[in-house]
Amino acid sequence: TSPSYPQLPNAVFDDCSKPAKPYLLYTGSEDNMFWDSGNHGSTTISDDGSITTPDSSIKHSGNYSAKLKSTFIGYGVIGKFAAGNIFTGKYLTTDGMDGVLGWGRPWDMKPKALRGWIKYTPATVTSEASDYAALKKGDMDKGIIYIALLDGTTEEATDSKNNSFDSWPVVVRTKKTGRTLFDKNASNVVAYGEMVFDSATPGDGMVEFTIPLNDVNGSLEVRNIMIVASASIGGDYFVGGK
Repeated sequence: TSPSYPQLPNAVFDDCSKPAKPYLLYTGSEDNMFWDSGNHGSTTISDDGSITTPDSSIKHSGNYSAKLKSTFIGYGVIGKFAAGNIFTGKYLTTDGMDGVLGWGRPWDMKPKALRGWIKYTPATVTSEASDYAALKKGDMDKGIIYIALLDGTTEEATDSKNNSFDSWPVVVRTKKTGRTLFDKNASNVVAYGEMVFDSATPGDGMVEFTIPLNDVNGSLEVRNIMIVASASIGGDYFVGGK
């Protein structure tokens, strides 16, 4: 018989709250957190700068969906482009105008795929970067969802001033000097899958998607799961369209 796989906590994003400036993708204490977003960083620039918010107008089930909106956060030319995003893990700290993120949550089963529902609407790229050649101003932006099953390896999270935070399966630092990003071929990746959205999804509602998981280091034991979605595929480099 096929095993009955556990489902992701807060999979329909109904658990959300706004006790202070950023919208949170959980209610109550941080012990209930499974998903997080870059809202903690974007709201340091603008009080209304949450880039990932609950939305009740377009949804598949439950009361909400998670709306990921890419935009420029700031005033005039002072500020930064921010990609709407969501991930399993925790936003650890803001390092200047950049983020330090811990990705991955405990998980011990090996599913074959990630299935969900999405509505995606791209926009023309308005923010580019010299170290990201894939998209330039005037190109059409792309969205992405990717998933990785990880082993039990963790690393200590630090910022550019060597302040130390918890240890996580994946640590992401978006500051250009000392930038560290996820590597889908890293030695702690058991399996990986992704889907890139390079055009608008059809219709007015959500469409179903399935992302198969392919072995990278298939002999390793699964101990963590990492899922990331971004409205702008170049969001780690602050590239994308509003």
